[in-house]
Amino acid sequence: MKNAIVLYFTCLAIYDGVSVQLASYSKTSVTFIANLCMDDSLLTRTASNRIQCGLLCSGHSDCRRFLFCPVSLVCTLYPDGTDCPTEQDTTSCSCYMKTSGYDGSDYTCPFGFYGNGCQQVVTDCADGISKDVFTNTEGKERLTYIKPATAAKPFEVYCETQDPGSIIVLERNIDCSSESFNRSLVDYELGFGIVRENSWIGFNRLLAVLNSSPDYKFALRVRLWYNEGECITEYEGFNIGNKETGYKLIMESYTSVAGSSPCGDSLMDDLAVVGYSFTTYDVDYTNTNRCGQKIGAGWWFASHPSCARSYLTGSMDGTESGGLWADNLEGYILKRVVVTVRKIV
Repeated sequence: MKNAIVLYFTCLAIYDGVSVQLASYSKTSVTFIANLCMDDSLLTRTASNRIQCGLLCSGHSDCRRFLFCPVSLVCTLYPDGTDCPTEQDTTSCSCYMKTSGYDGSDYTCPFGFYGNGCQQVVTDCADGISKDVFTNTEGKERLTYIKPATAAKPFEVYCETQDPGSIIVLERNIDCSSESFNRSLVDYELGFGIVRENSWIGFNRLLAVLNSSPDYKFALRVRLWYNEGECITEYEGFNIGNKETGYKLIMESYTSVAGSSPCGDSLMDDLAVVGYSFTTYDVDYTNTNRCGQKIGAGWWFASHPSCARSYLTGSMDGTESGGLWADNLEGYILKRVVVTVRKIV
């Protein structure tokens, strides 16, 4: 559980020269990760206490959070993000997110926030690019806050800038610490995992994104890595139903992506799962086929003994309950999965 403690630094911060900056910080969570895929730290230095560590962050224009460990006196600065996943010993360590900063001429805000006092929030990844809140640098994903019109409060997402404006819905990586995806329906509604590594956005947040842009259609893009390489497949007219429909899958058409190797169609072709509800081990919509308990959870399964030709939340170890994309990749073990959603005209 996150503490509500807020530290306010109202003093001179000096970093590689002279820089005057006022900043405030909120205490967040520290998570020990045995095998962390992404080390995005800006720098690591020694500091006598957390205040001094905070001053280092205040004086660094790219710093948005910091980790201070009093036993080792190690201060680590990070860019975007809220919590501090780390491979080091987290005993007594504390993580703090910069909620605002002011250097006398401009504000430094958590990514996604903008305006005087950081009062405004982008509605989605495309909005962040169009407002130049963060740049669209190809190949550099962006961890940011968004607040769709129907969302009660801002939440954190990962923007996939290789496909501009896309929000990552599902991320799997066999090289990162494992995250169980055999979860309850409530877990799939709320979302879970480390946002930038192994995670599910959550139906509540995904629906906020989809319902906040009723004048747009959406595309769902599936990118899969396997032993032999990488492939991409896209579906246009993507949407999901509400809770009452069991978050049924809605899609209009399958399309290949120019310049990429196609993964094939494992959602709308043979044993199509369009129109079916999302099954978990505790809420199974496949009747007597019991796919949620037989194969795992959760995914869109058909009410059929074979359940589906795709299963991207399965284990990644090649077993019978392993991740599956039967078209073009049958027999391959999936190494990484990234599923994104974006607005299209």
